[in-house]
Amino acid sequence: MFDHALSNGTVKAGRTLVAPIPSPQAARVEAERGLLGAALLAPDVLDEFGRRVPPEIWYRPPHAALWLHLVELRALHPTLTAGWIEVALLAAWDWPDVDGCAYVAGLTRDCQSAEAAPHYLRSMRRFALAADVRTTAAVMIEAIDRGDPIGVVIEAHRVTMRGLLSRDVS
Repeated sequence: MFDHALSNGTVKAGRTLVAPIPSPQAARVEAERGLLGAALLAPDVLDEFGRRVPPEIWYRPPHAALWLHLVELRALHPTLTAGWIEVALLAAWDWPDVDGCAYVAGLTRDCQSAEAAPHYLRSMRRFALAADVRTTAAVMIEAIDRGDPIGVVIEAHRVTMRGLLSRDVS
């Protein structure tokens, strides 16, 4: 239970509020949508981060495909700023994996601003690393169960190196 003060100075008893905790998958998708939206709002995001976003960081394969498509579009039209969104939308018109034009248009509504792109990318990297750590922990437990200390060390080394490599984005 919680109590809160009303504007007239009285205290009203209430119920316990439990804020819903978003699932890691939902948060990953939100970060991906944010980065894609930032790229649509400002194509300079693609110039800065385009090739530095590895395919394995994406949770949804259609988002990875759309990102690569936007990177390729930007390479074909490096000076295009006005009309950028229209070009990207036309390219995604019949794209079944992302529900075409309406989905891509929604990405710009979900993005706070193009300046948030580094934040979205850091979030994506953290989510991908956390998923990798969980997978590695499971593999290490299997190696321990098998009595394979070398397998444990190899998996620990792999996840450590992956974590270090993921720190290259500001």
